[in-house]
Amino acid sequence: MQTYSFWVRLLGGLCALAIGLNLIWRGFKTEYQKDRRHSCQSNLKNIMLSVQQYKMDNDTRLPVAGTSQKGWEQSFLLYDYMLRTEGDIYQCPSTPNRKQQTIDYWFNAQAFKKANKEFAHPTRTVLAGDGQDDAASNASLAQLPSHWLSNEESPLWRHLKGANYAFADGHVKWYQTSVAATWAKQTDAPTFAVADKSIKQN
Repeated sequence: MQTYSFWVRLLGGLCALAIGLNLIWRGFKTEYQKDRRHSCQSNLKNIMLSVQQYKMDNDTRLPVAGTSQKGWEQSFLLYDYMLRTEGDIYQCPSTPNRKQQTIDYWFNAQAFKKANKEFAHPTRTVLAGDGQDDAASNASLAQLPSHWLSNEESPLWRHLKGANYAFADGHVKWYQTSVAATWAKQTDAPTFAVADKSIKQN
């Protein structure tokens, strides 16, 4: 009987230890993912700071889109404005690859060549965000792809079931993808549109 009681206590202790270690590991993994999310946000903040500096030298206007031979980050001449000139500023720390002349972020295709005065809601207009790992350096989106919103392997789920987005006023924010999926249905939500569609353009 004593032997049986010993093994029951030992098994109970091992189970408690396993549960405790699992909780510690989950907490460590979450913190590690948060650190990577913050590093990604830092990349986007540096990119947006460079964009703002570029606009100051070009009548507040964004440049044209990149081409297959020349990506948008080169079209922006961002290397002349970068606080960090290392190529990893265009690589999200949560992606495994680091191929040269590739980029892990996209730019808003509706915003190319636009000036500050053309942005109806700069605090809500998305300019850049988490994109495909090692995508072409001219990667751009006119809206969030519907299959990205539903596919948990897509870039929109990269950081704790969400993604980082940079806005026209320069700020960067993380959004859970389940929230980003509702943007199109809300009037005051983030948007890819530059001009206010409710206002007729001349």
